[in-house]
Amino acid sequence: MTELAELVLTADERAAGADVDAVLLVLDWSGEDEPGQLAAFAAGRARALGTDPTGVDDGAVRRAAENDPTLERGDLLVRQLDHLSGVLTGLGCALLTVFSGTDSYELLVARTDGREPTGLTHQGCPVLPWGTEPDPALYG
Repeated sequence: MTELAELVLTADERAAGADVDAVLLVLDWSGEDEPGQLAAFAAGRARALGTDPTGVDDGAVRRAAENDPTLERGDLLVRQLDHLSGVLTGLGCALLTVFSGTDSYELLVARTDGREPTGLTHQGCPVLPWGTEPDPALYG
């Protein structure tokens, strides 16, 4: 089983003793603290993990949401996460979510090179690719 730190931390970060929490972005369910925060995080982590983050942007999602009268609080963030997850997958990365039981999104970017990360946990909580729900039988 692959350790989470091997996927989300660079060799230099691991050598320096960095913890997974150092590269974890926590966002309230309602959205970003600042516009562009999520895309900047995803691009920065992709770059750190050795991938060219060209195209890691959520501008099109934001513009489409501006003209959507059905958009409710929290919807934009989910659309951004869906979009960035797909972009990162195309770069050999994955957007991961820590399921800690809070109403926040706890996010990581992992280098996967097309392999589906499985069996990952962080502080006893399941860590899964964005859009995947934890199996209650496995994680209670």
